[in-house]
Amino acid sequence: MQLTNVLNLPQPLETAIVGFEKGYQSGRGDTKISVTQLIQPPMLKRLTDLHWNEIEEDVSERIWLLIGSAIHGILEKSAGLNVLVEERLFTEVRGWRVSGQADLYEPNGTLSDYKVTSIWSVKDEPKKEWEQQLNVLAYLYELAGFEVKKLQIVAILRDWSKGKSFQVDIPAPVKVIPITKWSREEVLKFLDERVALHQLAAQTDPENIPPCSADERWSKPSTYAVMKHGRKSAVKVYDDLGEANAAASADPVNLYVEDRPGQDVRCEQYCPVNKWCPFYLRTHK
Repeated sequence: MQLTNVLNLPQPLETAIVGFEKGYQSGRGDTKISVTQLIQPPMLKRLTDLHWNEIEEDVSERIWLLIGSAIHGILEKSAGLNVLVEERLFTEVRGWRVSGQADLYEPNGTLSDYKVTSIWSVKDEPKKEWEQQLNVLAYLYELAGFEVKKLQIVAILRDWSKGKSFQVDIPAPVKVIPITKWSREEVLKFLDERVALHQLAAQTDPENIPPCSADERWSKPSTYAVMKHGRKSAVKVYDDLGEANAAASADPVNLYVEDRPGQDVRCEQYCPVNKWCPFYLRTHK
């Protein structure tokens, strides 16, 4: 991967981000797949592996990762006795070496992962990926002899403000999110299935790999807004075009329907390999 600095961020920031990436890659050792990669769509990992030396990413897109790594450094300095911070652990599944590291393990059996994220990502149920990640990490810790009783995400909300706190009922810029702990059988089943999917993808031409699911693409469906002339915000937004047209027909002089096309948010804004993705090239070009 090539890290660029198109937006000309200050040199110390660029140096820190480049150094963080090198440190992360070397820390994984000879791991075949990390927990982070395990929960990724197989297509994403396959294309990343194929085009690793061609991928370009600007350091400006990694600022929040840098902030997250700074938080990990603070945790490490403040950790008490018997507290483990960012300990990388390993296991083998179907002949592949799987590695992962949680941000914090405490003597009371609490395993925590810290996320620098948006308030909108913590409004509803915990992300499925967070639950998957923490449960696999818990399994790795238990294999290493540590009892894990409780899982939690500590979300540090980068866009929190007092004004927004009233809208979303989040009173502080940090939210602790309990995560359901799976049984050992559930974890083993998940690990086996995910490794099998990635192993199959690793041997398959990308043209023949199933595309990422709608959930994995962070798809937003098309909607239809009933608008009023002279007003910027919608009167009401509908999922069904027929319903929107029916509502607008009640006052055809003042109301009209605005089509708001759906979007694959991850594909269009956050995927580093979309220019090699067969699905993206077929549907977004």
